[in-house]
Amino acid sequence: MSSTLANALAPAAAPFILLLGGGSYSTLFAAAGAVAILGGLAIPPVRRVR
Repeated sequence: MSSTLANALAPAAAPFILLLGGGSYSTLFAAAGAVAILGGLAIPPVRRVR
Protein backbone atom coordinates (compact mmCIF):
# COMPACT_ATOMS: atom_id res chain seq x y z
CA MET A 1 0.00 0.00 0.00
CA SER A 2 2.73 2.48 0.90
CA SER A 3 4.61 1.81 -2.32
CA THR A 4 1.49 2.20 -4.42
CA LEU A 5 0.50 5.41 -2.68
CA ALA A 6 3.92 6.96 -3.22
CA ASN A 7 3.91 5.96 -6.88
CA ALA A 8 0.51 7.59 -7.32
CA LEU A 9 1.18 10.82 -5.41
CA ALA A 10 4.59 11.71 -6.83
CA PRO A 11 3.39 12.35 -10.41
CA ALA A 12 0.39 14.26 -9.06
CA ALA A 13 2.54 16.51 -6.85
CA ALA A 14 5.28 17.24 -9.40
CA PRO A 15 3.34 19.82 -11.46
CA PHE A 16 2.50 21.80 -8.32
CA ILE A 17 6.13 21.78 -7.18
CA LEU A 18 7.22 22.90 -10.66
CA LEU A 19 4.59 25.64 -10.58
CA LEU A 20 5.83 26.89 -7.20
CA GLY A 21 9.44 26.71 -8.36
CA GLY A 22 8.82 28.63 -11.58
CA GLY A 23 9.33 25.56 -13.76
CA SER A 24 12.75 24.81 -12.31
CA TYR A 25 13.59 21.13 -12.19
CA SER A 26 16.24 21.96 -9.59
CA THR A 27 13.40 22.81 -7.21
CA LEU A 28 11.66 19.54 -8.06
CA PHE A 29 14.84 17.52 -7.40
CA ALA A 30 15.47 19.41 -4.14
CA ALA A 31 11.92 18.66 -2.98
CA ALA A 32 12.35 14.99 -3.89
CA GLY A 33 15.62 14.88 -1.96
CA ALA A 34 14.02 16.52 1.07
CA VAL A 35 11.17 14.01 1.04
CA ALA A 36 13.67 11.13 0.75
CA ILE A 37 15.68 12.42 3.72
CA LEU A 38 12.53 12.89 5.81
CA GLY A 39 11.45 9.37 4.92
CA GLY A 40 14.82 8.01 5.96
CA LEU A 41 14.65 9.85 9.27
CA ALA A 42 11.19 8.43 9.94
CA ILE A 43 12.44 4.81 9.86
CA PRO A 44 14.72 4.60 12.95
CA PRO A 45 11.94 5.26 15.50
CA VAL A 46 10.20 2.09 14.30
CA ARG A 47 11.57 -0.52 16.66
CA ARG A 48 9.71 -3.66 15.61
CA VAL A 49 7.09 -5.02 13.26
CA ARG A 50 4.05 -6.85 14.53
